[in-house]
Formats: sequence, structure tokens, C-alpha cells
Amino acid sequence: MWSTSVPRFVAGALAATLAASSACAGTLQIVTRQGAREAIVLRAGPVPAPTVIVLHGATATADRTARSSGFAEAAAAHGFVAVFPQGINRQWNDGREGRTAAVDDVGFLNQLLDELVGRGIADPARIFIAGISNGGAILVRPDGFVGFRVDPADDKTMDALDAHLATYLIPSVGAS
Repeated sequence: MWSTSVPRFVAGALAATLAASSACAGTLQIVTRQGAREAIVLRAGPVPAPTVIVLHGATATADRTARSSGFAEAAAAHGFVAVFPQGINRQWNDGREGRTAAVDDVGFLNQLLDELVGRGIADPARIFIAGISNGGAILVRPDGFVGFRVDPADDKTMDALDAHLATYLIPSVGAS
């Protein structure tokens, strides 16, 4: 199910970014074995487009990550789709014992990917995934989760991501 409604505080925080572009914000709902799951989808140009799925850290939310990670602004500036899925209980099953071990996040992310491609939102040859803390840990699970690929030949998208990362990471290098 696709909805163009986004939580109030996310909509307010993204309004300026989206107003300056042809971006469209919505929520994608996916039914899984654990119930309905959601992802915020920010489209910033014609689709299908390069897509970056951004996984929040433990105790964070998709909303907060959309507002604070800078990926929404980078997507608007460079014309890619930014997707912010929500983990159950604000966590991802990264394969460690005791961390939402019964939750099938790999299945959810693969369903999300299928929906994004099936709806013509994501270009299947240009899908990227980034994670913050626990969201990054799911990408290096002990069971070898490999469900997404990066195409290094897609220079335009990689340049946009590199510029975004440089903007947000370089100022913190050497900080105490």
C-alpha cells in the first residue's frame, strides 16, 4: 500500500527540501509475518531512479533518520530516491543473539526492494543501502546477508553519495 501521508514532524522537517525540488514523499506499507511494516519513500525526480535505502540505528526511527541523516537533502539535490524503513522496536535483527532474533528483517528488506522495483520507483541496477550503527550491522550479519548490490559504474549516483558523505563525515574527522 502506498500513502502520501508522512508523520507530521517528518513532513515539516522535509517541507523546505521537497518544496525546492520535484520531490514526493510517501509511506510504503508492506505486510510481513510480523505484521505491517513501513518505509518512508522520498522520490526526487523521474522514476525509476537510483535508490538509497537508509537503515536507522538502534533506538532511532525512520522518521528521525530521514530528518537528521542528510540523505533526504542529498536525494533532493541529486535526483535519487531515499528510502527510510522502520525496524521493529526501533532495532534491526543484525544476527546477534538476543537482538530481535525472531524478526525477519532480511525478508522485510527484500520485500521492500521487490515493492520499490515492482512499482517502478527503484532502478534495479542502481540500488544502494546504508546503515547507521545497528542498521549498518545488519549488512554484515554473521550469516552473510547479501541482498543488495552497488554498481560502481554508476558514477553520477556514486559521486552524489560521495559528496553527501564528505559533507557529513569529514567535519568530524579529528574532532575530540
